[in-house]
Amino acid sequence: YVILFFFFFKQKTAYEIYQCDWSSDVCSSDLLGARYLRMTEGFTWDTQALLNGNPATPANSSLISTSENDLVGFQFGGDGWLTLRQGLRVGVESKAGVYNNRFKLSQTGTFDQVGNAPANFAVESDGNQVAFAAEGGVTMVADILPSWSIRGGYQVLYLSSLAAIDPAIALGTASAQTQADALYHGFHGGLEYVW
Repeated sequence: YVILFFFFFKQKTAYEIYQCDWSSDVCSSDLLGARYLRMTEGFTWDTQALLNGNPATPANSSLISTSENDLVGFQFGGDGWLTLRQGLRVGVESKAGVYNNRFKLSQTGTFDQVGNAPANFAVESDGNQVAFAAEGGVTMVADILPSWSIRGGYQVLYLSSLAAIDPAIALGTASAQTQADALYHGFHGGLEYVW
């Protein structure tokens, strides 16, 4: 999952952007601020084997791998709005920034010690690296009351230089991928109140 916190300093307030002079069809603003993003990943593998085909003597194995990424940094960007008619506008926005990614990888394995089973283990690795994040989207806003609007659109978020679990699971190592990418996209919608 990803948790996003936004802190923006804008040349115009949201109210000023949305309530542009209706004689003007286009409004825009610049964005600058700090941002924190967190991405975690988990993989659990459990298996049970019957020794010599006997249900009374099962052999259990468990492998748990996790990764955590905490990105803190600054971003800049801008948005632009086009008035289609009074009370209805469409906007595009984009943001990009450079972040410090504090990552942590861990893997634990527990195995019933029978046959050629590997030994139990628990390993961790962590570090810091530079990461990049970019976000963009298209939004449509329709005013329903002086302070209330309905908004919806499509958003894309790209993250690079993430620590991620390697698809090729290697027992006893937490040195998984540290240059992985992630792309999130989808539709959004809701109500907005401007005071």
